[in-house]
Amino acid sequence: MLRWYLFRKLKESKYKYPKITQIVSNPYMLLAICLDSLILPIHELNIEWGKRMLAYTMKYNGEIILRVEKLSKEKGVKFRAIVEFNKENASFLKSLRYCDKRYLSNIEESFQISDNVISVIPLLNKQDEQIDQILWSNSKYEIERKQSLFNSLWKMAAPILL
Repeated sequence: MLRWYLFRKLKESKYKYPKITQIVSNPYMLLAICLDSLILPIHELNIEWGKRMLAYTMKYNGEIILRVEKLSKEKGVKFRAIVEFNKENASFLKSLRYCDKRYLSNIEESFQISDNVISVIPLLNKQDEQIDQILWSNSKYEIERKQSLFNSLWKMAAPILL
């Protein structure tokens, strides 16, 4: 289990070491890791959100994502997202002007990759639709695997024109 001490060490090293892949379930650490992974990128932030994760984000983190987008624009971060698009999330997605958005149907897994350094896979609880765990990794193998998946899906996904 990822502890605060190790999390601080990871942050100090800019997530380069130690190399770990961990399931995190501490609610405070979940929030810290999720926020940090969104704010961290210097070059690139890639996100894939299924319908449930996008609904969760809109309900609980909509303002945060808008700020992340603004920060990404200011820092010149390439911000891309693949989502399940529908009329319920159209206005939220329209509000994201700097983010390059594409859509696919039936997204099975939600994840985000920050600068090809870390990946975060949120795991939503089916009963209350809250994130109760995340799979966090800075393993080169895991990051490359997720980035390759994202790149393949990006090519298949259709642009969202709002």
